[in-house]
Amino acid sequence: MKKNILLCIFLSLGTLTAWAQEQTSLLPTNEMKGIITGTPQEKIKDTNLPGTPVQQQRQFKKSTSPASISDYEGTFIQISEDSNGKETGYAVEISVVDNHTLAITNFWNGEKTIKASINLEEGTLKIDPQEIAVHSTYGSIFIYSYDFETNRYNSQVPIQGTINDGVITIDSWIALINEGEYKSYSLGVYRGSELIMPNSNMTETTLESNGEKVTTVYPVYLEQSSPNELSMYNAANIGVKINLQLNSDKTIAIPPQTFLSNAMYGKFNCYPLKTVSATNPEFYTDRMIKGTISGTDLSWENWGIFCPKAGIVASLYTSSVLNTLLEISFPKPVVADFEGKGTPEAPYLIKTMEDLYMLSEVVNSDKTLNGDHTSTYAGQYFRLESNLDATTLSPTLHPIGNNAIQRFAGIFDGNNKTIRNLTMDEGMGYCALFGHIDTDGVIKNLNLENYTCETLGSYGGSIAGYVWGKIENCHTTGAMSFGSAYTGGIAGYSYGAEIINCSFKGTMTGTDYMGGIVGTSFGNIKKCWADATINFSNNNPNTTCGGITSSMFGTKFPDATISDCYFTGRINATNNECTVGGIAGSTNKAIILRCFNTAMISGTGANVNMGGILGFTWNTTIRDCYNSGLIGNNLSPKVGGVIGSVLDMSDEERSNIENCYNSGLVYTASKEEMRYIVGRPLPRLIIKNTFYDQQITGVPSPTYGLSTAQLTDAGGIKDFDPAIWNFTASHYPRLKGIDENNAAYLSSACMSLDESSSTLEIRKDFDLTTDNLIEWKAVMNTLFTDQGHGFSIKGNKGILNGEVTQDTIFAFNADKNYKYYILSISPILWKGKGTATDPFLIETKADMMNLGIATNDAQQTFEGMYFKMTADIDMEYDEAFIGLGRDNTGKLRFAGVFDGNGHTISKMKITSVVFDDNGKLASASRKFTGFIGSVAETGVVKNLTIAANCEFDLYVNAGAIAGYNYGLIENCRNYATVKGYMNYVGGITGYNAPTGILRGCFNTGAVYAGTESVGGIAGANNGLIENCQNCGYVSALSLSLSYKPGMQGSAGGIVGLNSGILRNVINTGKIASYKNISGIAGKTQKVSGQGGSIVNAINYGKVEIWTDRSTSGQIIGDNMGATEIIDSYYDIQLQTLAAANNQVKEGASGCKTRGLINGKLNLPDSAWVQKENTYPMLISFKNEAQALVDSRAVIVLDDASTIANMSKEGAKLQNNTEVTWELLHNTENFRIEEGLLKVTMPTDQIATDTLVATYGTVKRTIPIMALYNILEGKGTQEEPWLIKSTSDMNKLSDFVMNTKHEYKGENFKVMEDLDFSGINYTPIAIEDVIFQGYFDGNGKTIKNITYAVADSSTVKERGLFGVIGSDGTIANLTLSNCKFQTYQRCGAFAGSLYGTITNCTNDHTEVSTTGTMHAGGIAGFGYLGAAIENCKNNGNVTAASVHAGGILGGSDAEQTVKISKCSNEGNINAKTSQVGGIIGRGAANIEDCYNTSAITISSSNAGGIAGDLLKGSYINKCHNTANIIANTCAGGIVGTIENHSEDMPFILENCYNTGEVSTTYSVKSTSNAGGIVGKAGNACAIRNCYNTAPITTTTGNAGGIAGGITGSATAPSIIEKCYNAKEATILANTNYAGGIAGNATYTYIQETHNEADVTAGEDKKVSYAGGIAGGCTGYMDKSWNSGKVTAKYSLAGGIAGNAVATIDRCYNRGEVISEGIEPKKSVSTGGILGKGNSMLTNCYNTGTVTGFSEVGGIIGSMVAGSKTEPGTTVTGCYNLGTINATSTDSIGNITGLAANYTHVSASFYDKTLCSTHVLDTCATALTSEEMVNAQLGDAFLYGVATYPRIDAFEKDTVANFYATMIILAEGDEMDDIKKNIQIGTPEGAEWTATSNLSIDGNTVSPKNSEIGEEATLTLTAGDLEKAYHLILNVIPDGIDKNEMTKVVVERTYYTVTGIRVAKPAKGQINIEKRIYDDGTSEVVKTMPEK
Repeated sequence: MKKNILLCIFLSLGTLTAWAQEQTSLLPTNEMKGIITGTPQEKIKDTNLPGTPVQQQRQFKKSTSPASISDYEGTFIQISEDSNGKETGYAVEISVVDNHTLAITNFWNGEKTIKASINLEEGTLKIDPQEIAVHSTYGSIFIYSYDFETNRYNSQVPIQGTINDGVITIDSWIALINEGEYKSYSLGVYRGSELIMPNSNMTETTLESNGEKVTTVYPVYLEQSSPNELSMYNAANIGVKINLQLNSDKTIAIPPQTFLSNAMYGKFNCYPLKTVSATNPEFYTDRMIKGTISGTDLSWENWGIFCPKAGIVASLYTSSVLNTLLEISFPKPVVADFEGKGTPEAPYLIKTMEDLYMLSEVVNSDKTLNGDHTSTYAGQYFRLESNLDATTLSPTLHPIGNNAIQRFAGIFDGNNKTIRNLTMDEGMGYCALFGHIDTDGVIKNLNLENYTCETLGSYGGSIAGYVWGKIENCHTTGAMSFGSAYTGGIAGYSYGAEIINCSFKGTMTGTDYMGGIVGTSFGNIKKCWADATINFSNNNPNTTCGGITSSMFGTKFPDATISDCYFTGRINATNNECTVGGIAGSTNKAIILRCFNTAMISGTGANVNMGGILGFTWNTTIRDCYNSGLIGNNLSPKVGGVIGSVLDMSDEERSNIENCYNSGLVYTASKEEMRYIVGRPLPRLIIKNTFYDQQITGVPSPTYGLSTAQLTDAGGIKDFDPAIWNFTASHYPRLKGIDENNAAYLSSACMSLDESSSTLEIRKDFDLTTDNLIEWKAVMNTLFTDQGHGFSIKGNKGILNGEVTQDTIFAFNADKNYKYYILSISPILWKGKGTATDPFLIETKADMMNLGIATNDAQQTFEGMYFKMTADIDMEYDEAFIGLGRDNTGKLRFAGVFDGNGHTISKMKITSVVFDDNGKLASASRKFTGFIGSVAETGVVKNLTIAANCEFDLYVNAGAIAGYNYGLIENCRNYATVKGYMNYVGGITGYNAPTGILRGCFNTGAVYAGTESVGGIAGANNGLIENCQNCGYVSALSLSLSYKPGMQGSAGGIVGLNSGILRNVINTGKIASYKNISGIAGKTQKVSGQGGSIVNAINYGKVEIWTDRSTSGQIIGDNMGATEIIDSYYDIQLQTLAAANNQVKEGASGCKTRGLINGKLNLPDSAWVQKENTYPMLISFKNEAQALVDSRAVIVLDDASTIANMSKEGAKLQNNTEVTWELLHNTENFRIEEGLLKVTMPTDQIATDTLVATYGTVKRTIPIMALYNILEGKGTQEEPWLIKSTSDMNKLSDFVMNTKHEYKGENFKVMEDLDFSGINYTPIAIEDVIFQGYFDGNGKTIKNITYAVADSSTVKERGLFGVIGSDGTIANLTLSNCKFQTYQRCGAFAGSLYGTITNCTNDHTEVSTTGTMHAGGIAGFGYLGAAIENCKNNGNVTAASVHAGGILGGSDAEQTVKISKCSNEGNINAKTSQVGGIIGRGAANIEDCYNTSAITISSSNAGGIAGDLLKGSYINKCHNTANIIANTCAGGIVGTIENHSEDMPFILENCYNTGEVSTTYSVKSTSNAGGIVGKAGNACAIRNCYNTAPITTTTGNAGGIAGGITGSATAPSIIEKCYNAKEATILANTNYAGGIAGNATYTYIQETHNEADVTAGEDKKVSYAGGIAGGCTGYMDKSWNSGKVTAKYSLAGGIAGNAVATIDRCYNRGEVISEGIEPKKSVSTGGILGKGNSMLTNCYNTGTVTGFSEVGGIIGSMVAGSKTEPGTTVTGCYNLGTINATSTDSIGNITGLAANYTHVSASFYDKTLCSTHVLDTCATALTSEEMVNAQLGDAFLYGVATYPRIDAFEKDTVANFYATMIILAEGDEMDDIKKNIQIGTPEGAEWTATSNLSIDGNTVSPKNSEIGEEATLTLTAGDLEKAYHLILNVIPDGIDKNEMTKVVVERTYYTVTGIRVAKPAKGQINIEKRIYDDGTSEVVKTMPEK
């Protein structure tokens, strides 16, 4: 049988990839030197023959004069050139050993010393093969001579070299791994090396991460490589060669260049520093490092080596000084001197490369700006006069237009001439012949041949880097390598430009936005083609790549079109997430017309968009296009033949595909019917008249599939326009106009199969088209031949040779581009036709073997084919049969129908597990094994029986019928033992997928798994299992040395791991393992949010628990998936284990035996047989012997008994006439008489035996036990078991341990105080035993117990009791001065609690865990339904790792424990995290609890009540009075609240904190400290809470209520009706500080206020401070702040520092300050909001706002928006506060900085109080009097002499106080009152006045006053008070009032003593003399107000 040919061979076409050599992968700098850590490249053969030495391959300088041996001693630079022409230059040390030997240290940076033999007379050198390095991974590295022509090294011949004039030259050599797996693989191949003395010294100062500066000196070699460039070897002292640009002004520039390359992080390049910082440096990645020269010193400073991709710094330099002996010549300034006039008739002529260089220099030095850029040579013409060779140019040519500013705007006509051998290497980008082409620029008729481009920056191409104009008729061949975005074969970026009739042929390597013609285009691309190999690699999720362009956008220029274009070659995309298309990667509002792709596109990653035409699109039309290339990525569903994925957001944005087809192979994870057209469509996508070749894909579709004959018919495809398409018989259609080229010929080449065949099942000979120079080849032994494994090519025919195999066929065109098909060749080998009515017949073992060959070797899936067994088949243990469908990936799936026809397969032996020499599982083990490896969705296996004598030794995904099932397995039975040495092992199938159905299947064979997920029917189920039964033994246990005992679990009678549906299932077999064990489902999990269901399940099989009872149950072991249970039953007298997690579960009824056998269970009659006195049976198995005996072997006990605790009443043995009963041991205590089991009760020992029921030849065994009494009493409530002594307690402990008796329903009472001093004690109910009784402490005290087990990790669940079951209770007991210590789950009263502990006290009892977690003062761990009530702890509690609580250590999510009326006064501690005064971590309902003990932990999550609360929690009426300190998250009530959900939100209400809260983490982190909560997640509500103590974080977020609160869009969180008191200051040294919340995301904050000072950024880090929230995303409403808000470095706001939110009905009256001084980054100060794209409505500010710049009364800095997405808006807001800014150009009463698409409306400021600023044009200035009626909107209340007030604060006395004012009559002043005064009178405002004023409502009138008389008007509101001091100058009656109309023209002022002063003294009486315009004067008293 021929060997299968793998696809991967052909993807690489037999070539080995040259893996990139890394210079280092070790950071930081001090680890940058060392052995090169490259990857093994290719394996090299040894000629192993002596002979002529290999000649040198590298050209070196020639030296003539001889030298002495001393000339070769000292420091040298080893310059080596690798096979790709890349040079390195390491420093080496050479010493003289003797006159004929040199020692070279650090050769190739290998840190070894090698020996070289020299002959001074002959001037030669030899280096014998020897070790040069020891690699940390690959071991010993040797150096050998190497011949490039033969690609071989020679281990017998030394490397040759010469020595002349102090210079050593070495011929070609290779570094080879000399041992281990990679022996003879190369780590580097070099054309030669030159060892030359350095001519320069570098003195560099590095900035270390600790802030220290270190100066080093090292040697370098410097040479002038061109008139305008230097080359420096050994840069950074790590052997790197870099280039330095020389400028005509005698400066130097170092462009970004790669110093290091690391496979994980990417390239580390050199960049200038923007911010010099040891811990947080910033770089300019788009600039060069600039330097100067002074004498012999070249110097530059402030630069570093940085990886932009990973954000990692390798090293920082503050100074670099290069002292050199080299004489450097600088280029001279270039003056334009072109021949010609620059007109169309007489263009400037480019005749030489020097002319081209001149053009570059002129364009790049132009300083004349046209707006923000130059437009050099606009309107002027150039013409290339001759073909040019770029190698003739001496200076380095830089792009014409080499940055964003410098642009070429002329018309350049290449005149159809060619420029050859041009290399562009620009680190900053704009890397092309024309780097930047302006709008008027045109490049046309130009050819570039053998072009090379390499850049680290953006915008790389051949003709243009960035083009605004036009490129036409330009063609390039060459190779390009790009390190950044926007790169293309012709142009990198096209903005509105047209690219017409251009082509690129060659190779491209890049990372993002890369296209064969254009990187990214906003303009048209017409009549272009690319023939390229594109290697595309980037881990960024938004990367794109396309054969023509990466992206086409019609968003800026409508109707952007790609037309009449094609791509051929290959795209290799190794991104985890990317978008790739044969024509375009992605498009938006674009049109694709008449384009095709014939390239192979391959990729990896589960989230890749990949299509033959487009990878990803929205709102795009694709018409008259086709794909013939292979599109391959099996991991992603977003892969399609035409389009990978569609995102159409609305009916107006719909994509259309019309008149298109796909004839290429498509490998995709998509399940869509249209996947060979579109991988992931959306409903709005329109597909019209578009098809694929369903014979090539092998997947038929009635909607989109056509046969090959239909697609290649000469009459064409229906509705395809013959004016557009070329239809030729037996050829796929081509597009006219682009149909006569080799790519089109290849696309039309056709393999015509007969109508019954497809590539997945070729059964007959086939035809091939061979015109247009198309050549077809098969593959044999990696060679292209005419002979394949299963067919041969003869002319235009493919002829089958009768072999069943898999093959590959290639079609090549004249360019040697190709397409290929994988062929599964399977001639018919069975009787029948494979139809439903005439199936293939499996009659013999040979038939079965042939079926195995067809599925394994030919990989036939047999979709739609039918097979039927006609007889039982004995496979004779033939190991050549390995099952049907050998495939280690599970992708080869049997898709036919296999009908066992009721027959049996016997003696089948399948072994897929392989062990290594150490007895451990080997990687060669096969997955997906069983009779069938995987069953497809359309596959069916039915009516088949596997005999007991079959043998299955399998690995993973293993089952007797199928390893993995996507289809239907029905009416199958297994009697054989199945062993799977890992996981997913089942008696029927290993894994049942979401589409899988197991129906009517039965297992009685033993099933074993070596790790987890093992079930009698299925190892795991995500689909449907119904009407199935297991009677076999099922166990997860250690089966190999790979997995030690104890870790195994998830064993179930039906399924080990379930997230699907189980319906009508029964288990009667024994299930055994360590954890997650159950009769039905061992463990459940949620998949896509669904946990499945169990309906009508019955278990009366034994569940044997080896370790963890808490994850065991009769129906479900561990119900992590919250699986629903309906109408399911289990026998509680056979086993007292509960339904799920050993707890009662709704829908699962634990019945006594009588209840199960009464025939009245709620089970459907269609599936079940119910008869009285027998257990229910499934109808499907009513004739199965084991099912029959299991249902009839019924033992009926009295109600008080179980089989483990039988009473003297004995039991009735049912069904005596059908079942024979006997006792296995016939002990004296048990006997059988007339169908009854008689019991003689033991008196002093336990009695045991085993009942055996026999039915025919099958048996069922039932173990039985009878116990004796150990205590006085009867165990009833009236006569409880009495505990009178310590001895009684120990008796009880021993008895429970030995018998596992639970005492369910029995009562105990402690009669005396018990003292265990000097007495050993073992806790009651340990080792997987539970206590289910009622233990009444009777008010007594048990003291001085010491139980401490410190070292064993297996000892857990310890306390006075180990485990209290759900029916168990401990009450009325005190534990005093005891000590309990164990590995985990330790509590004073119980290690684990299912039941209740009430009215108990821990009186100085010490509780601790030594290993991990869960230490509690009352209980260690709690389960759902547990309750702790009225308990108190004052003992010390310590967890060695995590989860310590004063009451409870912890519980799991949704395992809600109720804790009420409890308190903690004890010291609680954990070594790391999650400590709470009440609970450490878990789900809990906590009410009326408090903590008074300080908590300090070294890690995260400390809370006065809870450290960390999980889903299912609630807190009410709790408080904390103690200080709480944690490293990261700390809260007065809760440290951290984990995510909850809308259907199960978290609520914390009516709580308060008076203890200080702080975090201490010293490294930048998202630590959180809050007065109530440190950190809260989704769907959390905090209501009616307050804090009165300071909150502090060293790093992170601090808030008075919550440090951080993070909701989600679908589950927002809320803080409402909470406040932070004045004394509760908030300080966050970095990050966010807020009076209510430090940082709030997707959170509603409403009806809150803060009175405390808030400060952020004490250490000058970026920080945000807000009176309510430092940062907020969400909604802020009805909140106010009066505290001082200070941001030491960044954003500050009275309500929020930084927000993307709606802020409505909020006000601030506190002072707001930002001390930052860096504009547009670290400032932005606002009375309401510092900065953010928010909507601010109905807000006002009265506080002073101060900052450097961007200071606003409402918002400091607005954020720009767009036409479709508005930026910041401010509506209905006003400011009364003083605004101060150092910078006067960014200050305003509303906003301090405006931006595009932002808006301010209906907003005001009081010009009486506030100065007018430069940005106040957006607001309306009003006087105080006018402000009263400012038109702000309905949210405000208005009143006389009252500023508008927010309606939400109508009854807020404080708000009303500050809104109240007095309004003077016109002309009056405070020191000159002549008329009535208006006053505000909002609610709570009270006015009083001196007797000379009269108050009447809103009017104050002077009365009975003299001129100059003082008066006082006082406003009070609660504790607030404000006095207005007035001088009354009311004119007495009788004086002419007309006198008062005179105008004062002069005032002079005097003190009351008569001394003249310049200004009146405020707050004091002054004498004022007034002179009026009529010449009169008067003297009055005045008193100006302070």
